[in-house]
Amino acid sequence: MTAETSLSEEELVLEISRQFEAPREVLFRAWTDPSWIVRWMGPGECSCPVAETDVSVGGAFKICIRGEGDHWAHGHYRELDPPGRLAFSWQWEQEDGSLGHEMLIEIDFVDQGTGTEMQFRQTKFPDNESRGQHRGGWEGSFECLAAILSE
Repeated sequence: MTAETSLSEEELVLEISRQFEAPREVLFRAWTDPSWIVRWMGPGECSCPVAETDVSVGGAFKICIRGEGDHWAHGHYRELDPPGRLAFSWQWEQEDGSLGHEMLIEIDFVDQGTGTEMQFRQTKFPDNESRGQHRGGWEGSFECLAAILSE
């Protein structure tokens, strides 16, 4: 007998809060300006050689994360309230060129004295494994972001 476990949509949520020593205008720009995105997106030994953005509600973005091969993320901006809030869809390109499962990312940038608290929330994961992989990827990328902000 095999027991199957399914997680509810509420359980397939990734929330990360992180303090950065930078104003929220700088963090908002780091998420939307391709010249910034290529500097920090990608955990560990990964890099981001390509970032294209059309920063407008409904506008598209495309990002390449290079690790063991190239992995392309696509999405559309759903909400833009600079410098306080940003929301966009997130889909990985599949081997056949089609787009995979659509997730949602919402980010709030909250003033905290001289710094900013970034409240990151990603939802609509297809499964728990995907959520775990994304947690590691985002946490590694946020380490890179913190490093460039301290330069």
